[in-house]
Amino acid sequence: MNAVCLAMMAAPALIAALTLPAVAQENPIMLSTDRDSYMLGDDVVVWGSVSTVLPGEQMQMKVLYRDDVIMVDQFEVAADGSFARRVSSGGPNWENSGSYIVRVWYGSDNISREFEYVAEDADAPTRQIEVADGRGGTFDLGYAIRGGTVDRMVVDYDNMAILVEMESDRGGDLLLDLPRQYINATDAGDDTEFIVLAGDQPLQYVERDAASDVRRIWVAFPPGTSEILVIGTAVVPEFGAVAVLLVAVGGAVAASRLRTRIFP
Repeated sequence: MNAVCLAMMAAPALIAALTLPAVAQENPIMLSTDRDSYMLGDDVVVWGSVSTVLPGEQMQMKVLYRDDVIMVDQFEVAADGSFARRVSSGGPNWENSGSYIVRVWYGSDNISREFEYVAEDADAPTRQIEVADGRGGTFDLGYAIRGGTVDRMVVDYDNMAILVEMESDRGGDLLLDLPRQYINATDAGDDTEFIVLAGDQPLQYVERDAASDVRRIWVAFPPGTSEILVIGTAVVPEFGAVAVLLVAVGGAVAASRLRTRIFP
């Protein structure tokens, strides 16, 4: 068989090989964190594994905020290829809120993971927002959030609730200081649980530091949450029924006097 025939026979296989899609190689390092978002004072637990342990090789790790190096570390992986490190947040290098990156190098390979960090105390509200009561009034509500941003809050009278409109690419937590005079959940005078929803999905929450005027709750929300509805047993507008009645009566009296002047 001459060379021309061999080339013609090999051509289809060669063309097929050249046209096959490239298969991406799997990264030999697996990297994760225990959460997607953190607040001031939280420990960031970094963990993962390597597919092959390299004798005498140490893993290099950096935590970055934009182009700034927050911390560096170097350590050996376990015999089974696993690793875990605990990084304490706080201090002068952790003064900015935003997206942070943890990156590790092992041999010739590297991998990174992003997490959100809020450089504020997680145990108390860090911001205040003006809540529209839907009837021309407003009231202030304290909150803190990690893993997202709050756009606005409004009273939902139909559901006896407060609606939180927000943006979140990652999961996180929302702290709300709920003023009892505007929203509460009670049964026969005793505190009962709120119902908290993201769409149709019930959300878990923890209540902390309930006081005579405020109920403080922490709500954990999943990635992509755009609305959180906190449902109670009563919502009260800034202007109560008596005030609304007085305004209505005053308006009627003024209108009557105006008609009297125009049409004596």
